[in-house]
Amino acid sequence: MRKCNKIISIIFAIFCIISISSSAFADSIHVLKENPPNNTFTGDFEISGANPPGRNADIHNLSLSSYNYQAKNMGYRLYTSKWLKGASSIKITVRNWKLLEFHGGKSNQLDLIVYNSSKKPIKSKTITINGTSASTTISGLPSSSKYYICFQVPTNGNRYSYNGTISKNN
Repeated sequence: MRKCNKIISIIFAIFCIISISSSAFADSIHVLKENPPNNTFTGDFEISGANPPGRNADIHNLSLSSYNYQAKNMGYRLYTSKWLKGASSIKITVRNWKLLEFHGGKSNQLDLIVYNSSKKPIKSKTITINGTSASTTISGLPSSSKYYICFQVPTNGNRYSYNGTISKNN
């Protein structure tokens, strides 16, 4: 019986060592995600997220200040990481537009889609970036309700980085 317990203890110890070492090895490989996580803040720029803001995400009031955003490595679609409100007309500015990888097709087109709190699209606009910057306005938004912006490029495999601001259009 003692021998059986000893064998079981040894097998259990080997199993624990194997599972710990394999998980440690797996943790040392960093899987890079296409988009940074939501609610990441670096300096004055909010990094856009791979998903729309959650129900309890922070709200940025555009009547008080502009919303600065940054897309570090975009392949198809990014969202503002916070809900926006406080402006019925907004100006979206794109700066430092850079093509990181080119696989064909259009490389200077950006779709801007505004979604309401029910996650339904309410406004959209397509802009063409000439050089490294562009801006546009979107009007007819519910200033007292929250909404968010989706930034979307054609699905051609191209990758981009850019930053900019969303502000109340005076």
